[in-house]
Amino acid sequence: MPRHAPGGLCGRLRLPALLTALVSAIACGSDTLQIPVPICADQHCSVAVIPTGATLPKGDTITFTAVMTPQPDTSARYYWTSSDSTKVTVDQSGFATMLAQTTSVSVCAALTRDPSKFTCARVTVL
Repeated sequence: MPRHAPGGLCGRLRLPALLTALVSAIACGSDTLQIPVPICADQHCSVAVIPTGATLPKGDTITFTAVMTPQPDTSARYYWTSSDSTKVTVDQSGFATMLAQTTSVSVCAALTRDPSKFTCARVTVL
């Protein structure tokens, strides 16, 4: 595919970044195209924890899952915490263990690349 000289079509594109990269690659004859897409670039994205809550007896376990919304990102990594690790522990894969009776403990997942994106599930231990 022929390459275009600087200042031609390739230098005049004024489109949103993703579309510009795609059109530039096609118009300028690129053989490959790599477009980095940042996690959570949209200010309206958030983290969701599934399930949003649980009531379990002491000694039981549950695995929580964190996902990006509205567009899931399988490469996203999360940091898991418990608001009271003497009552409920959680490891870095979302696996929680009920240790002692409590009316409410928060199990939270924060996006490691942007800790301001987080949410919590409420856990009650019977």
